[in-house]
Amino acid sequence: MEDQKLESSLPEARSWALQRIQNLTDTKNVDSVHDSYAIFKEFQEWIDPLEEDTEIYSMEWLGKGSEYDDF
Repeated sequence: MEDQKLESSLPEARSWALQRIQNLTDTKNVDSVHDSYAIFKEFQEWIDPLEEDTEIYSMEWLGKGSEYDDF
């Protein structure tokens, strides 16, 4: 992986998702448990060790002031 910011933010995002799922599940509120399941489904490929490797793509800034501004 080339982008150092992306490489460091992926474990942070995974950790956040796991903590949020745990916190929502601990409330034992039905709506919170549904919310925790939705987060799990969104991050499943990063959480489930049985999932195959996932390719992650990062888009570069294409707006004004980017290196692609002249196109």
